[in-house]
Amino acid sequence: MKRARFVSTMAAVGWLIAVGGNASAETTTVSWGPLPLPAATAEGPGELEGVSGAQGLAAWLAGLLGAEVDIGSLQKPCSNCYITAVRPNMVDGNGDTLNFATGGMLHHVVVANVDKPDIFCPPGFSGAINLMGLFAGGNERFIAAGNERTEFTEQPGYGYRVNSGDDWVILYHIMNMQPVARDFYFEIEFDHVASGVEGLRPMWLDWDQCDDSNLDAPAGYSDVHHWDWKADRSGRVRTIGGHVHDQGISIAWENRSRGSNIYTSVAGYAAGAAHAPVGPGSGADAQHPASHNTVASDPLGLSSYAGHIADMTVGHPNGRIKKKNNMRLHTQYNHSSTPGEGEGDMGIMIASLDEDFCITNFWCF
Repeated sequence: MKRARFVSTMAAVGWLIAVGGNASAETTTVSWGPLPLPAATAEGPGELEGVSGAQGLAAWLAGLLGAEVDIGSLQKPCSNCYITAVRPNMVDGNGDTLNFATGGMLHHVVVANVDKPDIFCPPGFSGAINLMGLFAGGNERFIAAGNERTEFTEQPGYGYRVNSGDDWVILYHIMNMQPVARDFYFEIEFDHVASGVEGLRPMWLDWDQCDDSNLDAPAGYSDVHHWDWKADRSGRVRTIGGHVHDQGISIAWENRSRGSNIYTSVAGYAAGAAHAPVGPGSGADAQHPASHNTVASDPLGLSSYAGHIADMTVGHPNGRIKKKNNMRLHTQYNHSSTPGEGEGDMGIMIASLDEDFCITNFWCF
């Protein structure tokens, strides 16, 4: 097993569309930073929202929209390879984990390959992701993480292809709850192989697709925001996992045409967690489980989450999608009535699709 450490100016990462279980996989740890976070004040935590790796018109657009912009290429863990697993973390300059217990929060991070188009949000003026593609040349979103930092590993035989000329752009939002400014780093462990696996198509499923992913969930039980897609390609979903915020219960992807549930990703919290859902899910069907998961451990230490969401399940369903099938995303929350509790919530899944046959990115059978 090979380990290398790269330091690049800025950015972040999370859990991926990838594959693991390959005996020949190498592991490379990449550290991206530093991210200079301002101190928390009486007004709230110190926050940093930014873009790393953007160049040209994409960097200009990000700056125009008020984001911190770091220009320059981002170091990748490998070249002409396949990423098969990702284990994300956020650390300080000493390499110690930064989480709620130590006054840090990874609100979200998204990694996009600007040399490949996103199949749901092609370049255009419709939303923020379309605009990124218009100005950057591509916008394939293939890695994401929230503070739960879910490890993402595929079944053997598949991976996400990284070409030598691929450029990555990273969009992030992080927080500092300490009254002193600090430098944060994203430290991500990648498993990768040079060959011997099949490439997969990343699929970004979002209740606010192509925009900023933020929608408000009401107090009490809710499954009010859906995203529907009429499939433009056929294949099998090899790996899929989700992301919700505190008091989230689950997120699921349903094939309504076939009457089947592709997968339900369920949120996990420590026993008695203060930020767990305040009530049950509907329990109506596989897309709406009656409860979140109670978890007893976490690779980063369950106590470091200080009662916040700590886990989302990831599955290998091999779920079938046929072209023209009607697909729907469901997200369950159960919020308290505290003002602002559900503001800016998210409902996201990332899936890896083993496509039947595509001639181009958008001409598929």
